[in-house]
Amino acid sequence: MKLLIDMNLSPRWTDILTSAGIEAAHCLNWARMMRQTRKS
Repeated sequence: MKLLIDMNLSPRWTDILTSAGIEAAHCLNWARMMRQTRKS
């Protein structure tokens, strides 16, 4: 499971959670990933 970080929070939270071993993505990055996945 991946946590989705709300766009109102700093993207730095993604790094903090990832360094703690928690898979996370920031909303803006998540939207980009989803667009790239649909193009493939």
